[in-house]
Amino acid sequence: MGAKMYDLKLYEMSGVPLDKNTLKYGNAVDQNGIVVTENPLKLNLNYGSIFSIMTKQNQIETLERYFWINIPPGLTADLIERILFYRGTGCFYFNDKVGKFQFLPYALSKTIDEYGRYTQCNTFPFTGTDDGGDSKANPTEFIYQDLDIVWDLPYNREMINKAIKKPVGIILFDSSLSISQSPMIRSIYVKPVIRMLSTLFQIINTAMFGAADHNIVVVENESILDSINAQIEGINKDILDGKRYTPVVSPLEITPLKSSSTYDIEGLFNTYNSLTNFLKSITGIANPGVFDKKAHLLQEEQQLNGSNADDIYYNGLRMRQEFCMLIQQYYGYPIWCQSKRGMSEAQAENVQMGETADPDNTQYNPGGDTDASSDT
Repeated sequence: MGAKMYDLKLYEMSGVPLDKNTLKYGNAVDQNGIVVTENPLKLNLNYGSIFSIMTKQNQIETLERYFWINIPPGLTADLIERILFYRGTGCFYFNDKVGKFQFLPYALSKTIDEYGRYTQCNTFPFTGTDDGGDSKANPTEFIYQDLDIVWDLPYNREMINKAIKKPVGIILFDSSLSISQSPMIRSIYVKPVIRMLSTLFQIINTAMFGAADHNIVVVENESILDSINAQIEGINKDILDGKRYTPVVSPLEITPLKSSSTYDIEGLFNTYNSLTNFLKSITGIANPGVFDKKAHLLQEEQQLNGSNADDIYYNGLRMRQEFCMLIQQYYGYPIWCQSKRGMSEAQAENVQMGETADPDNTQYNPGGDTDASSDT
């Protein structure tokens, strides 16, 4: 029985599209499942594969930075963070037409207040595209129109009563704004760094091939070529088996084949680590810093290098907590977001139980009474 191909219908039934990548990584096998015609392309990652892996890694690292607690039914922490990652902002509101809370992208409308903030918005579907696509980013049909936006905590009962009569929208930004109301979208501005990392990874891969010590064996004629190949296979097997000596019939002339190009592979890896730390810094993830030392860093130096990432991290945390406080005041729902950094086992267990992560209750307790909500 000859070689056969994998049954691609199994891939299709599993939801894997039969594109070029599926065909490229398919190998012919015999009746025993042993690969006969191995595809050499599957042994090395190309630029597109490396870029996809690094993009996904950065996405997961960004989405998993914070803990969300007491999220309304129909919403998840992943959905909220994913909208922020691909859109930079989202609007939380109660859709009285369908009777549930929603968090969706929006388009600002109507007038602006004294701080340049719009007073109303229209929400539209989240397409989830990862490239900021143009065709689906601005659908013509809105989910909810003329939604009043609240930017500040209520300072009297009248503001809360007004919100009870008609749903209000609460805006959440991924990070602080510049002058305009248009946020920078994280999934877009990290791409140049990821492309640099992917390119550098390819250069490192090429440098490692160039630094490989490959040898050629000069033989007298083709008649003894098979014999020499068999002896070399035996030598390779002895090396893998841990044998120190291998007897041969005749001496072989070994000539090293060196590449003319030389690369500082260690320097390339240091550059790669620096770019990786830079990407973590703009994401708000603690790291040793761009200019890392070979020697062990002192604690003070480590804290200094990570301070920039801390500022970015806690800026995003502050925006999310202020967003949660607005929801608690206007909708009375005890949603909360808190940091994952420095969390003990007891705190993590409290988070999983839907409680505050602070066992001693020394931090802000989500859902608790406030001065504005207790006004009569």
